[in-house]
Amino acid sequence: MVLSDAQPQDGVGRGRMTYRCADCEAPVRQKRITRCWACAMKQRFGRHGNNFRGGRHVSQDYVKVLVGPYRYQYEHRLVWQQAYGAIPHGHVVHHKNGDRNDNRLSNLMVLSIASHVALHQQGRRGEHGRYI
Repeated sequence: MVLSDAQPQDGVGRGRMTYRCADCEAPVRQKRITRCWACAMKQRFGRHGNNFRGGRHVSQDYVKVLVGPYRYQYEHRLVWQQAYGAIPHGHVVHHKNGDRNDNRLSNLMVLSIASHVALHQQGRRGEHGRYI
């Protein structure tokens, strides 16, 4: 029964059998280890890794998109910037229908931070004028 794709090599080391990485042929110490550390990290992380999901993931109901190595941005901000340019300082992109996954341009609008907070606090006051 073969436990790994690593190939043994005689005569290297002090009487021990050494094995080679299945991807780059670098030496590995044990037969059960099929890849060297560098190849294992490439397989685990990065665009060709087993955990790669197309460069998109959802965080707190917002969709994030991979824009560079290890760098994600919110998709709704990217959609707005591609259509209208940079978002002014002190402004945020708001989802009109409240669905954070709906990043169509027709569902997005830019608001100042103050007006965005006021919009989300409408109807949240109790009978004594306090926020619920």
